[in-house]
Amino acid sequence: MLILGVPDLELTAEDAALYREVNPGGFILFTRNIATPEQTRKLTDDLRDLCGPDVLICIDNEGGRVWRTSPFGHSPPSAAQLRAKGDSLLISQAGWITGRQLRMLGINLNLAPVLDIDHHPDAGNALRGRCWGHTDQEVINNAGTFNRFQRKQGILGCGKHFPAGGRATLDPHRDLPRVDLSVDEMMRSDILPYTALMPELDAILLSHIYFPLLDPDQENLPSSLSINVVTRFLRNQIGYEGLVMTDDLDMGAIGKHFGTPQAARMAIEAGGDIALLCHEL
Repeated sequence: MLILGVPDLELTAEDAALYREVNPGGFILFTRNIATPEQTRKLTDDLRDLCGPDVLICIDNEGGRVWRTSPFGHSPPSAAQLRAKGDSLLISQAGWITGRQLRMLGINLNLAPVLDIDHHPDAGNALRGRCWGHTDQEVINNAGTFNRFQRKQGILGCGKHFPAGGRATLDPHRDLPRVDLSVDEMMRSDILPYTALMPELDAILLSHIYFPLLDPDQENLPSSLSINVVTRFLRNQIGYEGLVMTDDLDMGAIGKHFGTPQAARMAIEAGGDIALLCHEL
């Protein structure tokens, strides 16, 4: 029920012993884990040897500034740059190249595409340049194309940040955003990329945003820890049956209101499958 960050470029004996004991469902790589293609492939092979051939090995390779393999190569254009070109062929090539690279590196789950609608393009919400559209249909067309072509290379795709990360004006890495939006309002726009692309999403990543109209009785409850969001909305109302995972529980949105152990437990009790711990175990 855990996806863990890895401390360095290679595993120490202490790391290996810990992972054998914990037996996590997967790992996530950052630039701190990546120097060369050969070193990265050895790391993913070592992780797979420890935890089995089906372990998830994740990364955030969206394009643009969010491209964890940048230590040994330039990233493709960002979602916003590709969207501005309006060329589906370029988007399909970006998805194909992304998937091809990750497959060669031994990575099997890309935490992309972003399915947030770009409601606040100038806000400090960590999404600048990462959104595939200003409307739901634009996101469906562009993010769907990117995801389809990375999946053609055998890479699992993950839609994020459910349910409506593009509505936030604060950065959840720093603190908990609040969005006063009802389910009916979400269903008319922000949820449409998820429902349209649901058959092609291998996973959905939950945002750390407080929606008081969904959780009126629990002050400052992030959507990632909410049974109303995860089970009643995503699972039961929308009908999503795939993998559900939290965003990083080391973020300020969680740390300022919950301890990480408490948040990890709450995420699973809310109906999620996996808690994501990127930095501190």
